[in-house]
Amino acid sequence: PERRPRCWYEALWALPVRTFWGCFAAVLGLMSWNSLWRLGDTFVRDYDEGRYGVAASEMFHLHSPLITTYAGATEFWNLKPPLGYWLLDLAYAIFGETPFALRLPAALCALATVALTMLLARRLAGRRTAILAGLFVTTSFGFLAHHGARSGELDTPLTLALFAALMLAPKLPDSRAARLGMGLVLSLGFLVKSFAILPYVAALGLYGLLRRGSSFWRAWVLPVSIVFIVVGTWVVARIVAED
Repeated sequence: PERRPRCWYEALWALPVRTFWGCFAAVLGLMSWNSLWRLGDTFVRDYDEGRYGVAASEMFHLHSPLITTYAGATEFWNLKPPLGYWLLDLAYAIFGETPFALRLPAALCALATVALTMLLARRLAGRRTAILAGLFVTTSFGFLAHHGARSGELDTPLTLALFAALMLAPKLPDSRAARLGMGLVLSLGFLVKSFAILPYVAALGLYGLLRRGSSFWRAWVLPVSIVFIVVGTWVVARIVAED
């Protein structure tokens, strides 16, 4: 007897297992549409987005790579390290000083975050869960809208750095490369939004303490040392630049 054709939901259930990378690409395609479509068509109405855009523009024109200004005066309202502004200035240099360029770094970081979400979920829970997790993030209004993927702010670049730290955390005790990577991504996170990384670092430390015991602190010596070196270098450079 001929085999009955499978129901549509059975075929859909099997799709991530049979063609994972095709589904992976489809989710990234949907995220690209959600984050990039008409990205520059709306006016800059958000207060924080406006200040980031102006400060990055002044840094771009004044060629001051370390000190952000607003209306010509040193910017103390946001008081962020320079990495996020460098991303905005790079977009300005390529696409001009437009709302699209202001928001593009956040959109690209959001796209990378979705990709890492699926890769981590695949490692932990399998292919179906990975694709489902990617769809959840891709269609989350909070991830896309205010302070998110379609906003010219720095929360999404910080999210990308911290998600990379989440992926590295379980490997810290056993991998020197993971410890080096953790130091790098936490340094990048600090250079994007300063002390906003501290609650996350505390959560990762608690995770390690619960999973590996008190000896887990040794795995943090190298990452913390790298962060102190990078942050200390930036602090000294800014002090010298501000005279």
